[in-house]
Amino acid sequence: VVGAYFLWAYKEVAPDSRLNRPWTDLLAAVLLGICTYSKPLPTALLVAPLVAAAWLRRRWLHGFVVGALAVAVAAAFFGLTAAVSGEFNYQ
Repeated sequence: VVGAYFLWAYKEVAPDSRLNRPWTDLLAAVLLGICTYSKPLPTALLVAPLVAAAWLRRRWLHGFVVGALAVAVAAAFFGLTAAVSGEFNYQ
């Protein structure tokens, strides 16, 4: 989660950095999707600021893609667990 938030928030304090690219938001969404697999409820709520920040800048599609990517990664991990173990919950 810390790595995801670093990728997302670093561009706010260092706009001239190499990390000031759209792919950092997408990588942050992937990392948060993986974290959501291990602890669904609190981590899933951490995706909302990424989406909200994009929408506040009127980047509607980017915000939607970030949110959808996080959901897709979490769903893929749960689906893979269901395929291997027969249950969606690994515990």
